[in-house]
Amino acid sequence: EQERASLPEYEFRRLYDAEWTEDEAAVFRGVASVVSDNGLSAPDSDQFCLGVDVAQVSDYLCAVSIGAKGRRLELRSRMRGVPYPAAAVELASLQRSMGNAPIVLEINGPGVALAQEFDRLCVQYIPFTTTNQSKQELVMTLAADVQEKRVTIADHAPMPEEFERFRYERTPSGTYRYSAPSGEHDDTVMAACLARFGVSRAY
Repeated sequence: EQERASLPEYEFRRLYDAEWTEDEAAVFRGVASVVSDNGLSAPDSDQFCLGVDVAQVSDYLCAVSIGAKGRRLELRSRMRGVPYPAAAVELASLQRSMGNAPIVLEINGPGVALAQEFDRLCVQYIPFTTTNQSKQELVMTLAADVQEKRVTIADHAPMPEEFERFRYERTPSGTYRYSAPSGEHDDTVMAACLARFGVSRAY
């Protein structure tokens, strides 16, 4: 029972319920069953929240939306090599076009520079501080939603593929690391996790 309380659910099932899969390190189960068409919801069709994953130089800056009612994850923007001032302007325009949808933004790590640009432009956002614990909580919440089919994932490349490739690793210290495999990307996954976090607090 101590282990049940302390371990992520998927790790407890693997260790104690003998639940084995071909890829036991996958975090999101049943992705294919929640992937829907590749359309975009109309801006006035729901109350949206945007999650923004901020890129390092070699990665993508990405914005994913989720509606409070529809609970559909949609890729709204994905850019690479765009300076932070220009990215902030583009995201501010996206926010306005979606009825001033709340933006959730990591305010440590690479998110600092974009947060500064948002402050300069007076763009409202929900700050999120990433730690090992807070990242695990983000990921586990969305993983449960996917497994229980409480969300759908728009067929916007590469989002479904990134969800399927997303992995966990237990470190020697007993903590968990969540990321895409080496050489792959997880920007849409992390943006979706932030959007899911925001919509539960904004509406």
